[in-house]
Amino acid sequence: TMPTSTPLPEGVLFRDDFNRELQPGWEWENENAINWMLTDDGWLSIVGQSEYLLIHETQNNLLWTSLPEGDFVITVKLKGRPFENFHQASIFIYEDPENYISINHGYCDQPQPTCAGGEGFYMEYKTGGAWGAYNAPADSETVYLRLEQNENQIIGYYATEEGNWSRLGRFGNYFDFTRVGIGVSNAGATSTLIGYYDWFEISVP
Repeated sequence: TMPTSTPLPEGVLFRDDFNRELQPGWEWENENAINWMLTDDGWLSIVGQSEYLLIHETQNNLLWTSLPEGDFVITVKLKGRPFENFHQASIFIYEDPENYISINHGYCDQPQPTCAGGEGFYMEYKTGGAWGAYNAPADSETVYLRLEQNENQIIGYYATEEGNWSRLGRFGNYFDFTRVGIGVSNAGATSTLIGYYDWFEISVP
């Protein structure tokens, strides 16, 4: 018999638990099939490579889906341990090099204000020519990331326990974004980060 999609709970617009196969609605960009897999216990594993979307305007194994019109909440559970500049496992809301939002579990120990002194949560955006960044330290293999658009603001959250959210940053939303993606990058590091996504969800606020 053909597998049937489980009905989504009320308020959930799209969800993938990464069990056995990807849900319909995803589209790969720059797929490198040897560097991603669905594990037997239900995680999407992506092996980072050197390109990074926000620097090189390209990245391998970016997985995209459409955003709904109006307000939304994007949430992921992921695990991995970034340990070298500039490892990152991310959510991207991205249209072009001038209009994007990213939130990630990453690593940055450079002497600059945008770094958290090592492992951390990082949020970076550029819309309408304005650039901004936020960060907070992290010390956890399993994390939750969230981007919410609500009443003309986009807000980034992080958690190390499900539901126990801390706000990372927020800004006025001046762009009507149409797609969201996830991806893992080494961003030039000599070592390799492997990120594991347990689930991905788009819901209404």
